[in-house]
Amino acid sequence: MISSALLQYLDSIGIVVYGRTGNDAFLEDLPDQPVAAVAAFTRPGGADTDGGHGYDEPAVQFLVRGNKANPATPGRARAGYTRAVAIRDALHGLSGVTIAEGTDDEVYVVQCLATQSEPTNIGDDPDDRPRWSVPFRLEVYRPTALRP
Repeated sequence: MISSALLQYLDSIGIVVYGRTGNDAFLEDLPDQPVAAVAAFTRPGGADTDGGHGYDEPAVQFLVRGNKANPATPGRARAGYTRAVAIRDALHGLSGVTIAEGTDDEVYVVQCLATQSEPTNIGDDPDDRPRWSVPFRLEVYRPTALRP
C-alpha cells in the first residue's frame, strides 16, 4: 500500500514513528491519541493509466495534528504546521528510489509531488487541536504479468 510505504520512508528519516513502540503515525486512521500525530490516507490517483505498462499514479493525503492551541503559548499551534512542512519537504521531489524495501509495501517511486505549495489548515478537531493537510500525487512502477 503506497500510504504505508510513504509512512515507512518518513519513519526511516526520523519525521514520524510508524509501526513500532512510540508510534505517532497511522495508516488510514487518525486516532484520538497521541495528541501530536500523523495519518496517511490513500486517495484516488490518476484517472486512467495505460494498461500496457507497469506504471500507476496513486495519491496520498497526510493529515497532521498538532498540540492543542493555548493562548499563553501561541507557538504550540505551529507544531502541527512545522511537521506538515517537514513531510512536504521530505516527499516533494522524491524520485528514482525504492521505498519500504523488503516489505509487502515495497515500491519504486518514479516521482512524488505535492499538489499544493503549502500545507492547508483544515481547522481544529473537536478538542481544539489544529490539523493540516498535505496531499501528494505519485508515479510508481509496479509491473505485473500483464504490465511488464
